[in-house]
Amino acid sequence: MRNMVMMISSMILGLLTLAMAFSISQRANCATEVHSNLSSAGEQTLQQLARDDSGLTKEVLLAYFVQQLAVAMDAEADLKVDIACLDIQKGLLSARISQIFAYPNGKEGRVCHDRTVILEQVP
Repeated sequence: MRNMVMMISSMILGLLTLAMAFSISQRANCATEVHSNLSSAGEQTLQQLARDDSGLTKEVLLAYFVQQLAVAMDAEADLKVDIACLDIQKGLLSARISQIFAYPNGKEGRVCHDRTVILEQVP
């Protein structure tokens, strides 16, 4: 009887440990995805500005930025994009992205990342 109780409690403890490991790894994966994709989308947007700056407006650049983010993101989660600054003349883009995801236990998690990208212009 004592061995049965020990075995059941060990199994429950093992399952809780697995659930914690899955939650921690999911948050880390989301944070890595948000960090890398926000950086690359901002850099690609400003590279597009450097290539063709004649007829680009803020709305076109914002649409291009959001499109690059949407293509790069793999996770099925809600995204919120806040643009703090977009200056075409200075080549400056500052954005904040929030990703809302679900943990395996059903609770909601949030990962946020801020990024400012400056276009280097060689005279």
